[in-house]
Formats: sequence, C-alpha cells, structure tokens
Amino acid sequence: MSVLKKMEDVTDETLKNGIEVKVLDLAEADPDTNYKGDEYTVTLRCADDDKFYFGDGWNTIKYSMDLNESEILKLYLDYLQGTFIALNIPYLVMEE
Repeated sequence: MSVLKKMEDVTDETLKNGIEVKVLDLAEADPDTNYKGDEYTVTLRCADDDKFYFGDGWNTIKYSMDLNESEILKLYLDYLQGTFIALNIPYLVMEE
C-alpha cells in the first residue's frame, strides 16, 4: 500500500473504487526495432481484506502473457512513470 501511495491521486477510497493503471510487459521488447514491449491498461482494486486484485483488463493480460492459474505475477512499480512493469520475463537464450 505504501508503494501505491506514491502514485498520483491514490487514496484508500480510490483504491476501493478502482484505479486505472498501466502494466508494461517487457518480454516482447526488441531493442533492434525500439519496441518497448506490450502495454496494458487494467483496473486495480483493494478489497475489504486489504488484498489487491486486477479487474477490467485482467483477462487481456492473462491470455497475452499466457499465465496459468496459481502463477504469481511479479510486478515492479515505476512510480515516476506511474507504470507497473511485469517481471515475469522468461529465460532467454542468447544466440551466438
């Protein structure tokens, strides 16, 4: 919660109602073409038990990132940009 409070206009009340956040998936990033990765807009909410969940937009992320039930989505908040960065980047094999 303390991390989220660094974001602009985030309060207990706005989190209960849901706030739109950006999630950036860097797994598809390509420095050769300057493509920064896939970006999604999703609603983040805080439930009464102080657990967080994604609402609208979650299905798009789930299917695009090929997430399975019980997998944990690791996120880093770049609070200066107001964007979450998905850290579930698969192991990449470097070609010689």
